[in-house]
Amino acid sequence: EDLVGARGEIHQVDAAAVNNRYPHARTQSVVLRWRRDSIFTPCGGAQDGHADWPARRGQVYDEWGLHHEDDYTDRLRAITLGGKAVGGQEPFRTARFFVGL
Repeated sequence: EDLVGARGEIHQVDAAAVNNRYPHARTQSVVLRWRRDSIFTPCGGAQDGHADWPARRGQVYDEWGLHHEDDYTDRLRAITLGGKAVGGQEPFRTARFFVGL
């Protein structure tokens, strides 16, 4: 996801994800953002990933330019959560091996 606009209010998401009407598998979910904190929801407890992401709503637009391996690989390497770099930690380190699938 790229956040654009004067206040980051416009969400550009991978067009393949937003145009797929079938829900994703119920698994850990991450919104990968470039040079901003990403959003990660692990499985377990009250959070079981988000099979409904990305949500179709106002200010959410599809962007085919985000549907490329290099975007996912670079973002997984540089992912931050709460201001901390976590790209070398699991599950993000292993996730890079599956980008091409």
